[in-house]
Amino acid sequence: MIKSFDLPVTADETVRVVYQQPDSDKTEPTVKPARTKVKSRHEDLYEDDLSLTPPRKPVIIMMHGFPGGHKGGCDDLFGELEYRFEGLGYPSIRFDFRGCGESSGREEDFCIESALADLNAVILWAQHDAGHRSIVLLGESCGATIALLGNRPDAIMGNILLWPALKLKETSFKDLFTQESRIESITRDQPYTMFEGHKMGSHFINDIYTLDLTTTLENITAPTLIQHGTADDEVSLEQVHYARDHLAGLIDIGIFEGGGHGLRDANMRQYMFMNIRHFLERLFKKLDLQPKN
Repeated sequence: MIKSFDLPVTADETVRVVYQQPDSDKTEPTVKPARTKVKSRHEDLYEDDLSLTPPRKPVIIMMHGFPGGHKGGCDDLFGELEYRFEGLGYPSIRFDFRGCGESSGREEDFCIESALADLNAVILWAQHDAGHRSIVLLGESCGATIALLGNRPDAIMGNILLWPALKLKETSFKDLFTQESRIESITRDQPYTMFEGHKMGSHFINDIYTLDLTTTLENITAPTLIQHGTADDEVSLEQVHYARDHLAGLIDIGIFEGGGHGLRDANMRQYMFMNIRHFLERLFKKLDLQPKN
């Protein structure tokens, strides 16, 4: 089952969400817990033994980079991931940040703070409306930054970072800070700067210039998978080294020799999907082994 809907974030703005729930996942919340006999002086009583209830696979929440959206980024990457997750029995959610794709809001108002508010709204919906207790966050490019900043140790059991742009000032965004770009921005006297055909608001430009994820990385203990290409001309391989040196949790890195931004080569994509599948299998096995409340 796949459904699309607009999820309110503020009184006036919404994000467009696509929720995919495999048929196998639909039955799991309604599975009755195993029952064990309890001794009683008067009669046999039974109580639910939650320790014998099969765990539910985590929901995977996908976040696109900026500029972009959940549909058009990297040759419909999220659409293909959604299809593969369904085949593996994993529910998934993809959505557009406000100011992007089919969500409401202005493009120039996108910033780290608004993106985190959007992610928070999606997580709360996944937990309270869809009933998911465990979550895996998947972010591509600067969507990986939002995934890490949105870390919740009580709910996030793993992270998947695709060509992560963690030092935003050292990506293709660096062109925003050239002398020519600054002069043009001052001359135009507008609350945004045009960058590759998109409106970049002053708040997000400030985020790019000042963001430091070092402390955030050091506090993340959930297992993390990173996939990146050596020939990425938008996000350098140095970003992976930065994550490796500071992430506190277990980290699994896949480096693709000659891979460009988005790993669009069909063979590389196939291996990337395989790496993601194996990572999820290990996470789910860990979840299955955890003691039940």
